[in-house]
Amino acid sequence: MATTESWDAISVTDSDNVTEICVMCNYYISDLAKGVRVTWGAVITLANIVCCIALTRAHNLHMAQRYYLVNLAVTDLLYGFGFAYHSAIVDVDGPIFKKNTAECKARYSILSMLSIVTLFTITTMGLERVIALHFPYKYSNWVTRKNVFCTIAVDWLVPAIIIAIPYGMMDPAIKECNFGRFITFGSMIIFSMTYFLFMLLGVLCQLVMFMVARHHINKILPTLVGDERKTAALKMNSKATLTTLCVAVPFIICASPKILTYLYLAYNPQERLKLYSVTMLAVTFYINVTNSFLNPFIYCWRMPEIRHSIRKLFCPNSGGKEGSITQSTSRG
Repeated sequence: MATTESWDAISVTDSDNVTEICVMCNYYISDLAKGVRVTWGAVITLANIVCCIALTRAHNLHMAQRYYLVNLAVTDLLYGFGFAYHSAIVDVDGPIFKKNTAECKARYSILSMLSIVTLFTITTMGLERVIALHFPYKYSNWVTRKNVFCTIAVDWLVPAIIIAIPYGMMDPAIKECNFGRFITFGSMIIFSMTYFLFMLLGVLCQLVMFMVARHHINKILPTLVGDERKTAALKMNSKATLTTLCVAVPFIICASPKILTYLYLAYNPQERLKLYSVTMLAVTFYINVTNSFLNPFIYCWRMPEIRHSIRKLFCPNSGGKEGSITQSTSRG
């Protein structure tokens, strides 16, 4: 059996004790690939920083949706930065970044929490739209600035609690910094079920929004001929619903492979000792972070206020006033 001093050279065939096996010791990527990943993370971070600034300046946007999108952009920029940091050190030669240290646990904990915060924020956006469409007369009483801030706080607090539980269940016998190794069966089930339940809730919100919006367009809109104010409000509610849908669908697509991988590794623990398990988790990470890359483009595509705010940010003398832009979201 290999000693602690030679731990960083242990492979699957070198040790009879699986807790001493170092799968990550055999995982390397080229400097070019690492540079591409770090650059991609930096681009995601910068794009979402620009979106954060643009959203804070786009005062024509509906209050609740603007704050939720700012929260989503902040989460995405932190996720992009975390991806760049992780990509820079994941295969660094030396035992410190391969062993299961406090830095390793903190890195994976924060990345996991940010992904769940994104899930919660998108679900909250869906619930807000359901209230706007299904309970229009109670919307102003329920969706206040204070309540929006409270829901955003919950979107961060609950994921932090959820993450603390599975990471508290880490296998202390695993010595390497390998998410697929030190996370226990129960931890992966908690992660998977959390994603599944809230993604299901998000899908249900999208379905309810779609049905209510279609009812408004097909049944109510024709009866509002001559009432321009209500007609405009109804159309803007429909646009806001479509915007929320455009944000939610890419996340569900990008997060689904990660859930399936967690379940596969949870029920096939022997596969965690194989190098391809690291590659599987890395690929799902890349797919997941792609959502953070897409969101700024979705904002710009769906909301002219964001495009205008970005133009004013980089070209202050470009002309045009924010107030002249037709709103793409509803005021409730």
